[in-house]
Amino acid sequence: MAGAAGPFVIFAGGAFYDYSRNKWFLHDTADVLNTLTGEWVTMKLSIEGLRRTIVSLPEHDTVVIAGGTEWPSTIGPLDNVDIFRLIDPLGTTYCSPANPNSTGQPGSLRALGAEMARDNFVTLEARDLPADEFGYFLVGSSMDFVANPGGSQGNLCLGGSIGRYNQKVLSSGPEGSFAISVDLCSLPTSPRHDVQPGETWSFQAWYRDKAPQATSNFTDAVSITFQ
Repeated sequence: MAGAAGPFVIFAGGAFYDYSRNKWFLHDTADVLNTLTGEWVTMKLSIEGLRRTIVSLPEHDTVVIAGGTEWPSTIGPLDNVDIFRLIDPLGTTYCSPANPNSTGQPGSLRALGAEMARDNFVTLEARDLPADEFGYFLVGSSMDFVANPGGSQGNLCLGGSIGRYNQKVLSSGPEGSFAISVDLCSLPTSPRHDVQPGETWSFQAWYRDKAPQATSNFTDAVSITFQ
């Protein structure tokens, strides 16, 4: 079964046979393809089930997984319903618009996913960037404003404990954008941090630019309070 919510394609349900134990097992997870990053994410479902039905509600960015039976199929039917609701945009944009880059436009940051910390499902997308330039994302425990840090033509809008996703340096490619999936269980601060309900974290992208000499720039920023 498959359904889609925004750029996420969700596959759920089914069973597999373990020959080493000579037994059937039901899947209690859903596999999610993030078409922005090309990554796969596994999400936990509320219950194991066979022949569950998946329904997409694209006008609401929602996928519903319901019905089905336990194993063997004479037991059931199941009355559990799993609801995947995409929040897009996620969080609150601030420090916007950013300073224009060499395209003449300000770079922008889009956050989408789920606001529940335990779901660990957040994607960041930097857009309206110069083509074929490198950059990466930043995270901070508070909002701030630092104009033109290190000679940048943009503004840093993060404060507190700041982490860099510099292990995931990305190219903006011909479309002028790049994206990552955020692991809320391991924010790249020092020490690494596991996001808890009630915490607020802010994100921003830093990228190379020309003005016309080589420099850097920033997108606007997004602040997310996790539940």
